[in-house]
Amino acid sequence: MMRVLQISLGIYPLQQAGTEIYTAALAAALLRMGVDVTVAIPVGRPNDRLTLAQPLPSYVRPVPLAPGCRWGNKVRYVTGQGALWKMEIRNLLRQTTPDVVHLHHGIGFGVELLEILAESGTPIVVTLPDYWLLCPGILRRCGGDLARCARECCGEIGIRKYLAGGPKVYLASHRRRVRSFVSAARPWLAAISDSTRRTFEMEGFGSDRLLTHPWGTNVSAIRNAAEGHGPVPNAVPRIGYLGSMRPHKGCHVLAESFKRLQTASSLHFYGSGDSQYVASLRTDCAGHDVHFHGRFDHADVAGILAGLDIVVVPSIWEETYCLVAQEAMAAGKPVIATKVGGLADRIIDGVNGFLVPPDDAGALSRKLSEILSDWPDSVRSVDHRKCVIDIEDDARAWIELYRRAIREGIGPRRNNRTEPVTSSAMT
Repeated sequence: MMRVLQISLGIYPLQQAGTEIYTAALAAALLRMGVDVTVAIPVGRPNDRLTLAQPLPSYVRPVPLAPGCRWGNKVRYVTGQGALWKMEIRNLLRQTTPDVVHLHHGIGFGVELLEILAESGTPIVVTLPDYWLLCPGILRRCGGDLARCARECCGEIGIRKYLAGGPKVYLASHRRRVRSFVSAARPWLAAISDSTRRTFEMEGFGSDRLLTHPWGTNVSAIRNAAEGHGPVPNAVPRIGYLGSMRPHKGCHVLAESFKRLQTASSLHFYGSGDSQYVASLRTDCAGHDVHFHGRFDHADVAGILAGLDIVVVPSIWEETYCLVAQEAMAAGKPVIATKVGGLADRIIDGVNGFLVPPDDAGALSRKLSEILSDWPDSVRSVDHRKCVIDIEDDARAWIELYRRAIREGIGPRRNNRTEPVTSSAMT
């Protein structure tokens, strides 16, 4: 039986962002296929008391970032023990003896996690769901520029606490340590879109260990829930947005485009985020058929999608993938998305969805008008099955990559007993 230790910044249902949702879905699929999976997540941040109060699946191992006392890790550092989580991760590696480590996201632990994994000698696979390896702000608004990253990205996430040399010194050190990890451990780096992979290639990461591995979703469950919920004749079409409500997600662009529509329809926002931003949206949309449904549980996504007619992903900044778009296509709903990042990789304009320029309310409004004017015939022309990946197929592709990593092996824990790869990993 293959043993896999997965490490992520969280897991659904404790957290509900894309990586956390996907970590849970993939772990469940791998377990169904007979893989022995352990998922390690960091705990010890301000909201983690609620996290620990909830029941966790047996395969999830919470790793405390610091001892539960006033001085946290400071006493441990003074006595030369280092942060508690470092000891816990090393213990977990010894206890689980994984054949391969799959690092979904390391932002919860920090760059030192990479060094601990490298010293273990275990084969490593790293998912690149965003730019956490390149930019602590993960969105890479800095475009790779060190000074801009120090000024903007680090300022947003509180890295100005590194006062010994300032954010620039911290960032330079971070980048050197990441490169050293990649050189020493030679992990497989799996970007979730071609766009993300190309960015890492431009940053000098070798293409020989870098591949594209798009995420899967539970297609059958979503499709079954949406079955029989096609466009209703003479009903007002429902336009929907699902996700975090923050400026870079472009919710204000969608609201403005909707207000310009002449065709009867309603707009529905599902999600929460920046409270001031949401309050401003509410004010701007007063008097229009716009509804704010607030925070939702991902378990309800299939039902929400079943009740919508069009799903819009109006992101201004790069979406490396966007699970919502995949889930909407799985539900048979036409998707209008902005032509940025991974969205443009997965959505083929006029084939399985529609693309518009980012931050362009006029273009989005025209596309909505075009679809609504030919409603529901325009919906029937969309091939919702194209570019949608089922989580079971996705899990099989990961197993194939795990086997390849194990077969090659690195360091003192090289393992030659695993059967050879029978087909190439996803590219």
